[in-house]
Amino acid sequence: MKKDRHDSMKIACFDVDMTLYDHRSRRIPESAMKTLDALRKAGYKIFITTGRDMYDGYCAEIVRQVRPDGMVHCNGGRVEADGQILKDDDFSQEFMQEVFGFAQKEGLSVGAIHNETGFITHIEKCHDALKAFFDGVGLKMAPVEELPSDEKVYEMFYYGDANDARRVEEAFPTLRLPMYASGNASDVIRRGNSKANGLALALEHFGSSFADVVACGDSNNDLELLEAAGLGIAMGNGSPEAKAAADYVTDDIARDGIYKAFRHFDLIPDLGI
Repeated sequence: MKKDRHDSMKIACFDVDMTLYDHRSRRIPESAMKTLDALRKAGYKIFITTGRDMYDGYCAEIVRQVRPDGMVHCNGGRVEADGQILKDDDFSQEFMQEVFGFAQKEGLSVGAIHNETGFITHIEKCHDALKAFFDGVGLKMAPVEELPSDEKVYEMFYYGDANDARRVEEAFPTLRLPMYASGNASDVIRRGNSKANGLALALEHFGSSFADVVACGDSNNDLELLEAAGLGIAMGNGSPEAKAAADYVTDDIARDGIYKAFRHFDLIPDLGI
């Protein structure tokens, strides 16, 4: 364990996909929900730290269930705490069209999520593979040409292998594409943005520090936060990189991984799970 446990940790941060929300069962495990309730009773503030734009309609039910005190959306592109917007950083339409043009030319699948729809280049290449995932999180699919051109967009993604992700990064040095634990997709993130940098704004708002943070995640977009947190917890279903960055590796999301991690450190009482 690379850091000493900090007894005054009072901020618990959770990635959404395959950390809180299980794509296989299409729900947040009951044990995780009970853990959130126990953390609140113990005085913790609950944060969602995710690559998703949690204001988009497909995330509404998760927000309703979790009732977070704050959210780091879009890997630090949007940040809010106690109902206050601390950062609001969208992708310009011009820049997105440049990225989409490159992807179209190179035969790559890059997209944006907006209005409960994933708009993607070369949809014919990835439709069948992505459909099950999109269905599981409540998203529709459409060609990128149908993306509205007069609205703000905060969430971009890529579908493909790590080698082609590097091609996108080489063509657009202002972007980074950290792969998901699945190894077949990634968020598209503006360099300089990260969950850790976004959370830093919220911590400043609360007068707290990373020593007060317990962070849970599973993918390569969680690495900076897992390393910065006073206690970083990787899911058993997480990527090798996430596990290496964390202080502790818990069980799989489907085997009560969230609950087991917080019990391991005696941060919540035994809930009989």
